[in-house]
Amino acid sequence: MRKLLFILILFSGGFVSANGAVDSLFYAPDEFLKVQPVQYDTLTYDKFKRQKFYNYYEIRQETKSLYRMILDWINDWLSDKYRRTITSQTFDIILWAVGILFILITGVIIYKNKTGLFYVSPKKKIVYSIEDEDIEGQNFDRLIESAVHRERFAEAIRWQYLKTLQVLHEKECIAYEAFKTVNEYAYEIQDSELRSLFRDLSKEFIYFRYGKGVAGKEIFSVFQSESEELIKRIAG
Repeated sequence: MRKLLFILILFSGGFVSANGAVDSLFYAPDEFLKVQPVQYDTLTYDKFKRQKFYNYYEIRQETKSLYRMILDWINDWLSDKYRRTITSQTFDIILWAVGILFILITGVIIYKNKTGLFYVSPKKKIVYSIEDEDIEGQNFDRLIESAVHRERFAEAIRWQYLKTLQVLHEKECIAYEAFKTVNEYAYEIQDSELRSLFRDLSKEFIYFRYGKGVAGKEIFSVFQSESEELIKRIAG
């Protein structure tokens, strides 16, 4: 009986709600709210845009050093040809080996051509000046023969060079004066070919006269031949 009464109460309550009762939200007025857009802060945007850390649109390219470029090129070549590559440590060892080999080869070349170290470029001045010698009236052939007989070949080279100056002076190619520099004589020679030969002869003379060159019989013979060839050109 009690259960039946409880069911009737629930049923009557639901019927009233469905037929007569109205939810309170029904009487609430209609409201339409405008959505306000967020203001675009251009100042803040520009501030962060100028910072490299927040510049996501920048494409950063890695700058390679010359060392890295060469290593990459070698590895590309080795990979194509032999399917192999080398590490930077191996490349460093190769560079050191090549550097040491280059220094050794350069040292051997310098050692084999020591005379070239004392030669002066034709574009540079030869500052050597002849001592106060009276070349007029001197019999240089006799002085040369005497020096060669005594095996004083450096002295013989000196007399041979002064003989060349004597002929240049007599042929009015130069105006000989005491303590005049070799470069001044060279500028006085008008013929470019004679000037070049004279410069070459002067370099050899200076080297064996004041450098570390040791003049022997063969060296003097070569120097004398070059000097006499120049004298023939002057006389001709």
